[in-house]
Amino acid sequence: MGKAVRALGWLGKRRAPEALESLKRKLPPSEVQELIAVRRALPSWLAKSIGETLVAHG
Repeated sequence: MGKAVRALGWLGKRRAPEALESLKRKLPPSEVQELIAVRRALPSWLAKSIGETLVAHG
């Protein structure tokens, strides 16, 4: 999951939502849930993107 967080940070605000959609399809559900769980410790723009992409849309 650390690699995913680093990659999302590198991609930046504009490209993170698209990458999160891809991760949602490719990662096991347990890792998606882990990403959701740590979002509060991430930069606000990334936490918001995770919330909008992974939480709001299941």
